[in-house]
Amino acid sequence: MGESLGRSKGRNSKVELLRIISMWFIVAHHFVIHNAEPISVFPGTVARMVLHGVLYPSGRIAVAVFFIITVWYLADAQLTLKGQLRRAWTLLGQMLFYSVPLVLYFGVFNAGDGLQAGELMAAVFAPLASLWWFPTVYILLILVAPYLFDGLRALTSRRLGELCMLLVVLYGVLPVVPYSTIGGFVSSLTGQTVVIACVTCWFKWHYCGGAGPRVLVLPVLSYVAVYVCYFVAQKDVLLLSAFASSVYGSVVTNPGSLLSLAIALPVCLFVFNAQPAHWPAVNYLATLSFGVYLATDSAYMQELLWKNLLVFSHCHPAWGLLSVMLVVTGVYVVASCVEAIRQVLYRALFKHPGRVFDVLWDKIAGVSLPR
Repeated sequence: MGESLGRSKGRNSKVELLRIISMWFIVAHHFVIHNAEPISVFPGTVARMVLHGVLYPSGRIAVAVFFIITVWYLADAQLTLKGQLRRAWTLLGQMLFYSVPLVLYFGVFNAGDGLQAGELMAAVFAPLASLWWFPTVYILLILVAPYLFDGLRALTSRRLGELCMLLVVLYGVLPVVPYSTIGGFVSSLTGQTVVIACVTCWFKWHYCGGAGPRVLVLPVLSYVAVYVCYFVAQKDVLLLSAFASSVYGSVVTNPGSLLSLAIALPVCLFVFNAQPAHWPAVNYLATLSFGVYLATDSAYMQELLWKNLLVFSHCHPAWGLLSVMLVVTGVYVVASCVEAIRQVLYRALFKHPGRVFDVLWDKIAGVSLPR
């Protein structure tokens, strides 16, 4: 993600703007869902309605947007194992900049109990320790992308459509059936990413419908459905409340849920098909978005930001939604500045950042396996 964003000269700036907006909603989602205080701290029905009906579910929806954008650009690219490993290598370097200081400060110096084996793993091999789930799943996606897309491309439009419908039913419909336990088997975020990839590829290669403003009606109706589900879930209407609670919970936790896709996909299609634009400032800010996630969403930063420094009562809840917007935007700006500094340091320290990877690849590729 960091590398693809870094090569954004030829990108549609409207897509990059969508990426920035999505990351803002991810930070807002974290502010609300991880906060130490309940939403009831905010006075007024409107503020609570927006927090429950928009910001709570928008985190996973924004994640779906990120994956859709990535798949859209990679689906027709000439992908190789070397190229994808190089992307993963770049991402690992970016993650190290954040994981090492975070683990050393919060896990060692702040805790005062020395460096533990698990903390060492989290610092050096963040994806293996799942310090951040989103980058870990993203790396898995880009590694399997050459083979996944070749396999999907070999399917006819009908066969790929059937696969998409099957996956959407398995991952988006069956888990919300009240009292069903299948959700535990299909809740894998990696599996949901594959669902998003398959559906996106079908729309990329075979969709012939329009993508004008009318497609935005579905996201609006879906957001209304999300809030209705939240409202009904608070009542005591036997199966209906249980069903509404399951649907609402699926949107809050699963980027591949039916309503998440019903919101994310039409928005992306609308932006993809809009008149392209080139705004250098937007393209640059988009290169910082992944760093914003890394800087704000480790378990350490969740504890510092949302459970200590920026609990709701510290953020003038009387201002309602304005306080939420100011806090989230402030955190986003600070995290963007940190990522901008990281990029400057990275370019200063590594004039040829891919050279080490190329040397390692050449050595490994040159090894002859015994027959």
